[in-house]
Amino acid sequence: SNSYLALWATMILVAAMSPLPMPWGTSTATLSTGLDLAAILLFGPAVACWVGVLSRLVSNAAQRWNPFLPSLLSLGQIVLAMGASGWVYSQLDGRFGTDLAVSSDQAVPLLAAVAAYLLAKGLIGGVGNWFAATTRRGRAFLSWFEEHLAGDLIVLPVGPLLALTQVRIGPVGVALFLLPLLFARYVFNLWSQTKAAHLHMVRVLMSAVDAADPFTRDHSYRVSRMSLR
Repeated sequence: SNSYLALWATMILVAAMSPLPMPWGTSTATLSTGLDLAAILLFGPAVACWVGVLSRLVSNAAQRWNPFLPSLLSLGQIVLAMGASGWVYSQLDGRFGTDLAVSSDQAVPLLAAVAAYLLAKGLIGGVGNWFAATTRRGRAFLSWFEEHLAGDLIVLPVGPLLALTQVRIGPVGVALFLLPLLFARYVFNLWSQTKAAHLHMVRVLMSAVDAADPFTRDHSYRVSRMSLR
């Protein structure tokens, strides 16, 4: 129904605007990846693409399309990723909507849909990095996978669980399912901010010590380079 579509569009929008920093590097993950897959399973690829695009349009508008080209690229990326995923899933006789069920014959379509989503999203993201780079474009292409693939793999299994919850219990069940995830996101984000503040404090103290004693500064730098090697 239209109310269900509005609910899922709103959830994808909120998730897209709330990235979660991963413990490694500068990579992030959002629940929107799992919600994208859930929308495909519930509404089919065509409707799910519209839900994904509308939510990203609002998200980009809220961020004032800054930066513009990556924001524009994300729209095409999500359309092709969700479209490819839904098409592969339907070609392998995957079940949609109220026909969703936990059964062995749905494992292959579901895994293929996940692979298609990641491949399409990764290729477009990698190509975007490739064009944006001025040197070492091959490295720039692979960097997209390094920054996003692990986070997407962590979040994607949530999609089928949310879709089944919607079918079996309804929106109330989805809300109850999401609350612990949102709380976990809040706690992890708080931990990440605390860690960043701690590292900043340590760097400030190091700068103060180094400014007072050039010998210590040079020694610290040499030790850090040796440790890195």
